[in-house]
Amino acid sequence: MTYRWHTLSFWTMNTAAAIWLYSDERGEPVLEAAQQFFRAVERRMSRFDRTSELSRLNNAAGSAVPVSDALYEVVELALAAAEASSGLFDPTLLNTMEEAGYDRSFDELVAGGHAPPRPTGGDGAFLGGGFRQMRIWRSKPNPMVYLPKGVRLDLGGIAKGWAVDRVVDKMEGLGPCLVNAGGDLYAHGSPPGDWAWTVGVEDPLDEDRNIATLAVRDRAVATSSRTKRRWVRGEQRQHHLMDPRHGRPSQSDLLSVTIVAQRAAIAEIYAKVVFLLGSAAGLNYLERQPRVAGLLVTEDGKILLTSTMEPYMLVPEQSDVCTQGKKMSHG
Repeated sequence: MTYRWHTLSFWTMNTAAAIWLYSDERGEPVLEAAQQFFRAVERRMSRFDRTSELSRLNNAAGSAVPVSDALYEVVELALAAAEASSGLFDPTLLNTMEEAGYDRSFDELVAGGHAPPRPTGGDGAFLGGGFRQMRIWRSKPNPMVYLPKGVRLDLGGIAKGWAVDRVVDKMEGLGPCLVNAGGDLYAHGSPPGDWAWTVGVEDPLDEDRNIATLAVRDRAVATSSRTKRRWVRGEQRQHHLMDPRHGRPSQSDLLSVTIVAQRAAIAEIYAKVVFLLGSAAGLNYLERQPRVAGLLVTEDGKILLTSTMEPYMLVPEQSDVCTQGKKMSHG
């Protein structure tokens, strides 16, 4: 069998996606199937598609609804993350997002200019914390999800990470691969001739520049940043990283958080939680998670690393790097 690189780039889940696979002739159809899988997840879990399964679930709040296995898995993962983070990761912030003006896909939001002020969602609408009243259970022939009245789900980030993980699972045994969906990625194995994949960490203030390069193998990487998805509502600047404690975009001192973890969905969850915690509490929190590594960029340009991130650092490209608060100088 002849092995070669198979690559595919496409637009899905409102972001650019790309797959690299080093494999035999099986690679080409597998990449096409992966693209179709991403698009199927988008059709099922997009909050911007009024006909999606997620939209139908949101519209049925107040009743128990049968759902697909795929949607159930993502909801189950989101609820587990919400409980583990004491509500910092909250999948029930859709009303809050729409109140801030993020009521359409980001492309449409940017094209439309300023987002008009919106109502609070109506009487009884939850603006966060609604996951505590949700119920899910396995049953035949379909699993069930119960949303209380006023509770609506937004699964965008975690669904994307989950899709990356599932695509990598489907490629198991075919060869080394990297699956990247808008910065949520998983690097499986290592490219021929190399010991790991190299992944650039983008400067949150300059998308044409990297602040570091990571070497990763059989690990996921995800980044949360408030410099990407921004808009203006009324006279106020907004971004998509909502703090459920306050019902508004996070005011933490961080610009971005990059996480290395065992799965893309897990990295996505930790990135959001740490961003909301801020640099000091976020770094301390990560240091208690031995299987997770983090790189945090603060408003004043400092780069903070967990002790677990150092082995992944291939090329730190900026001198203002700190580990556990201690500044390290790099040429």
